[in-house]
Amino acid sequence: MPATDVECADVYLNDLRVGLLERLPKGNRFTYQVQPPHPIAFNLPYRPEPYEQEGENLPPFFANLLPEGQRLSALIQRVRTSPSDMFSLLLEAGPDCVGDVYAVPEGQSPHPEPLPTLRSLKSADFQALFQEVLNGPPDVSISGVQEKLVISDAMQTLPIHASAIGSSILKLSPPTFPHIVENEALFLDIAKRCGFQVNSARIVTDRTGKTGLLVQRFDRLRRPGQPLLRIHQEDGCQLADRYPADKYRLSLRQIAESIQTFSAAPVPQILELIRRYAFAYLIGNADLHAKNVSLYLEPNSGLAVQTPLYDIVSTAAYAHLETRMAMKMDAKDDRFRLGDFVAFGSRFEVSESAIVPNLQNLASKLEAQVGRIQTLPYAKEDRERTLDLISQRLTRLKT
Repeated sequence: MPATDVECADVYLNDLRVGLLERLPKGNRFTYQVQPPHPIAFNLPYRPEPYEQEGENLPPFFANLLPEGQRLSALIQRVRTSPSDMFSLLLEAGPDCVGDVYAVPEGQSPHPEPLPTLRSLKSADFQALFQEVLNGPPDVSISGVQEKLVISDAMQTLPIHASAIGSSILKLSPPTFPHIVENEALFLDIAKRCGFQVNSARIVTDRTGKTGLLVQRFDRLRRPGQPLLRIHQEDGCQLADRYPADKYRLSLRQIAESIQTFSAAPVPQILELIRRYAFAYLIGNADLHAKNVSLYLEPNSGLAVQTPLYDIVSTAAYAHLETRMAMKMDAKDDRFRLGDFVAFGSRFEVSESAIVPNLQNLASKLEAQVGRIQTLPYAKEDRERTLDLISQRLTRLKT
């Protein structure tokens, strides 16, 4: 049955069917059928009464499970529907969504088709593999990476199974943003050296010489002799109960308020949010938006904390892109000083004595790493412009 004809979908949390999602003439309805180990969404706590909404045919939480960029465009073409028909698009996208929640047509098996497997990276053709998934059966749906600046949705992102490391994401540089793979690989490593937890990633090369960034997924956990465990994860749009189109409209304050509401330890988590925002600002990552900030249920503790850092690039390397921050902090998007971060933190009971040494330490570690930008394969003027921006921001932060 075409996805456009389906009226009801079973909602699963890992392998447990927990509820029913319905398409209504003027909206949608979600009803829990069992009480799950944890709610399917922070904004959808368990209750026996249904959640009913007028307007869109999918709640914001589910809408944010859809892919982005080229893969969403390809999905719309396959389904032959409009972008607003998110219910049909979600079903067509398949069950391999970010996190542990997914939906399938009512009564259908929840088991996805196997992901493309790369046993030998050197013998693969990354671009052909990406095109094959775009044109082929819709069995992968992980959300995309960067754009308003058009980096996110332009970057080609493909969930795969790599024999060496398991569930992974393969990222490719689009023609419009050359060397973005090398850019992200470098800044992931710099972030790690600055004290951030990041997802494991490495540059790989296919048989044509094209590079890709192979990133290990942190929302999947393989355990010896047990089924693959999906880890619950929600991005900033989901936490704020907003649709994906709002990813550039949400402010840092709105994200902090969501973290304050749902995280296990709000004060240290908001301090970490401030550190991450400061890092993005300092390196010239103007594309930081609400879908680049996520909470997940940490596998060992089960507590809601921020995920490892992901989608870290310096957009300053591209001369035609905006350098001001896409996500505003207290109505500002540029020229931040240390006092701006202190004032922001005070609204959430994060003390100056916690913020100042943390950001000073971050700046010191970053300063020791920025020379590595000269190793990136950009033109000399692009590297120097990026270095100048970072140096100016580091200097301003100290005042």
